[in-house]
Amino acid sequence: MVRLKGLLLLSVALCAPYGVAQEQRATLRIPRVSRPPRLQDFLSGAAREAEGRVTDFRQYNPGDGVPASLETSAFLAYDDRNLYVAFVCKDEPSKVRARFHSTPG
Repeated sequence: MVRLKGLLLLSVALCAPYGVAQEQRATLRIPRVSRPPRLQDFLSGAAREAEGRVTDFRQYNPGDGVPASLETSAFLAYDDRNLYVAFVCKDEPSKVRARFHSTPG
């Protein structure tokens, strides 16, 4: 249980808004869930209300520290065994590249 609390504190610290004074930071409560989140929930845009949501991301380039130019969200939750973090990062479809390599088997 101590390890889980440490991970939760670390994840909140990593998700804190970049470049914001300490006294201006909001507190994020990461909720405990009874079932793991499903990828389909996020792909359909219907993420469950149970997850804590972080949206105030800052970018590095262009404009170091300015708000992200495209919508970016992180959803956090935990259960007895896992910390769940799902990132939803929007981009222009023409600029998204992906490759899929399958291994023979």
